[in-house]
Amino acid sequence: MKKGLNAWTFPEDMPMERRMEITAKAGYDGFECLYEKEGYVSMETSDARLKQIRRRAEDLGLQIPSIVGAHYEGLSLASGDAREVREAQERVKRMLHAAGVLGADTALLVAGGCSSTTQNPYGQYDVVYDNAVRNVASLAEAAKTEGVRIGVEPVWSKFLLSPLEMRRFVDEMASPWIGVYFDTGNVMIWGYPEQWIRILGKRIYKCHFKDFRRSVGNFGGFVDLLAGDVDFPQVMAAFREIGYDDFCTCEVSPYQYDAEFMAFQTAAAMDRIFAM
Repeated sequence: MKKGLNAWTFPEDMPMERRMEITAKAGYDGFECLYEKEGYVSMETSDARLKQIRRRAEDLGLQIPSIVGAHYEGLSLASGDAREVREAQERVKRMLHAAGVLGADTALLVAGGCSSTTQNPYGQYDVVYDNAVRNVASLAEAAKTEGVRIGVEPVWSKFLLSPLEMRRFVDEMASPWIGVYFDTGNVMIWGYPEQWIRILGKRIYKCHFKDFRRSVGNFGGFVDLLAGDVDFPQVMAAFREIGYDDFCTCEVSPYQYDAEFMAFQTAAAMDRIFAM
């Protein structure tokens, strides 16, 4: 398995190239880029600039294994509004293209989320599910064209709340270009990551490493690796059972005063976890 670090783990005002330099210095194999409306990698970044970023990462000895989208601005692939869905799909296609130029093989995608039907007529669970299956599945051809897989992640959006449902969701789309971007910490609010891993199996394309304290039970429960309740010995046993040997990319909150120490401490924790 390979160690990766996500760009969000650094202070927002730190230049992206400095984040990559620290990542390489700390001994990681990969750096996960953000795909934003504006920024280092965005909808406005030219192919020539993306190639420069890829070369810079390679010069540092890093891969860019995946990118994560932060550019939806309220758009949802699970909407029943055709215009909104078309715009969301167009942005995903541009993200897939950017990922391919960067050399990434996976792009993280949030398929949709449930909400109060008083606030959103398309927010009911079964409606969200049906719309998301249809609209995500229609992106498979674009993913194939760009050579970049879509990894669906069930963030805290009140949607895809069990491994059985996530398995069914991916299987309904019946495409090798659509799978799961799994997060060890996010699912702790609903269950046990090792169970998700065993049930999802080969559908997992990439993994985010996070830890979480159940007693907190909200966003404040995310803590440094090995400081929470994720049963990492069981997680690693499950990964070995399914034969997963791809990237595990860490997402932790930035350290307030020493971002470089965060990178080294997290790398050491990941090495300990890999050895479990």
